[in-house]
Amino acid sequence: MLRIFLGLVFLASASAKLMDIDHVELYVYGLGLFSFDQSTVIIRLVISAELFLGLGLVIGLFKRLIWWLSLLLLLFFTLFLIADEAFGSGENCNCFGTFLSMKPWLSITRNLFLILLLFFCRQHNVRKKPWFNWIGAAILLSGVVIPFILSPPDFIYFKASAVEPGSLFTYHHCSDDARQTLDSLFAEHPLNGKKALCFYTTKCEFCQKLARKMSIMANRYDFREQVLIIYAGSPETFKEFSATSHSATIPAVAVPLRDLIRLTKGDLPTILVVEDSAILYRFGYRDLSERDVSNFFRTPGVQP
Repeated sequence: MLRIFLGLVFLASASAKLMDIDHVELYVYGLGLFSFDQSTVIIRLVISAELFLGLGLVIGLFKRLIWWLSLLLLLFFTLFLIADEAFGSGENCNCFGTFLSMKPWLSITRNLFLILLLFFCRQHNVRKKPWFNWIGAAILLSGVVIPFILSPPDFIYFKASAVEPGSLFTYHHCSDDARQTLDSLFAEHPLNGKKALCFYTTKCEFCQKLARKMSIMANRYDFREQVLIIYAGSPETFKEFSATSHSATIPAVAVPLRDLIRLTKGDLPTILVVEDSAILYRFGYRDLSERDVSNFFRTPGVQP
């Protein structure tokens, strides 16, 4: 029973990560160790490992191999959590996504308990019929590929939206209130040079995730002062939005929702990367290219 319980814990952890994979990707990216594309692959490999081990423990197949791999994975996670507790932010470790928020120290305690249970259920391989081994192996392998089938990494399928040559960012078609607000923003932060114009609504989940991704990217490649936020929502909801997405220090103005829709042609969230008002890149949540954005802000006179 202990073996099955441990398997179910692994399966629950993998399922929670897979159902909230966008948030977990941002957590891994926010560690500052990998590019965003690398982070999307790494988290899927972690989920694959948990599914493989969880299914192996529940089925009772390849017991010695599964036992050792489970122990190694738990030890790896525990060492990572110790480092995160000592040197990291100490925020939710995302072991169960956002469904069960746990601080690193609590997850360390849980892992040590699971390791103890693992030693109590250590078993040697038992000879089984060949058909059982073949079916079990097929089930284990299916667990490895499931994360990549159900939720492929964004960089495989999504590309940045095409931008017509010579496209300029304008807002003359907006309402008088929106034009005055944007005039004030661009008087203080002129559009000459390079800028990233971010368009969000404060109650949009993907807007919040894109804002978090952009904030991490701007910090990593040192162009935070060149980012501007134009949003629709109340000051109260934006305060919560900016705190969650770590965007509080980025200049931001509010415009009516109808004007935000005009500015983005109804495509939200949107990020426009501009140089001297010329739109060079147009990104959404799925197609935000770390390589294109970092190259643009680090290299003078970059053209797409």
